[in-house]
Amino acid sequence: MSFVTTAPEALAAAVVHEVFVHTLSTSSGSYAMTEAANAAAAG
Repeated sequence: MSFVTTAPEALAAAVVHEVFVHTLSTSSGSYAMTEAANAAAAG
């Protein structure tokens, strides 16, 4: 996390944000691999 706070709401929002960013990163990697596999299969 890039900020320091003790407010529970802010901490919860930061955790949700980190999970969301991680999920997007993982999904984009999977999408890229699928696209590459499809392009290779199409010749």
